[in-house]
Amino acid sequence: MGNEESEYDDEDDYWSEDDDPSAATKAMKKEGLKIISAELENFQSLEHKLVEVQGKSIVVIGKNGGSKSALLRAIQSPLNSKIVPQKAIKKGQETAFVKLKLKGIVPGDSDEKEFE
Repeated sequence: MGNEESEYDDEDDYWSEDDDPSAATKAMKKEGLKIISAELENFQSLEHKLVEVQGKSIVVIGKNGGSKSALLRAIQSPLNSKIVPQKAIKKGQETAFVKLKLKGIVPGDSDEKEFE
């Protein structure tokens, strides 16, 4: 291990002021989507909620039976059909909805977009 030469040449890992900064910025953008907001109505025990997260992490705190899990299922259910509960509509209601606003870069694209 001591004096062995590496086949890896790291000279190309850095960019100088002569390089195109917009190209470097685009290369640093990562693919993926972030949740901007979630709006739901009549989902399980929740009547109406609007959660604005702006792509940041959130912490949900509350008492037992305070609908924390229902809120998380509501946010996850449009993204993964395996999470949609059998009884998603609030008891006594006929309809329910969950609307997510997402923002980010999808695979194969280089521009950030919003989705609802």
